[in-house]
Amino acid sequence: MSEYDCHRRTLLLSQTIEDDWQAELCRYLKAVPADVNADTDIVEWWSDNAKIYPTFARMALDQNSQLRIVMHVLGLKLLSSFKS
Repeated sequence: MSEYDCHRRTLLLSQTIEDDWQAELCRYLKAVPADVNADTDIVEWWSDNAKIYPTFARMALDQNSQLRIVMHVLGLKLLSSFKS
């Protein structure tokens, strides 16, 4: 990890406890992780970044949440195919 990345991670981890999920979402949406590509293991990535994005890491690593997301996406695709 570069010196910049280490410094950035330190700053993110030192933010106040009052940071809520909205601030976490803003950080996540603004970030462009250089370590992500088509072959990235997303479970490992979320595990490694759980301190930076605790709320979203819990959701990403929760198998029940993953199943609900997949079912929602499949449901939307199914509905859109009927509308066509």
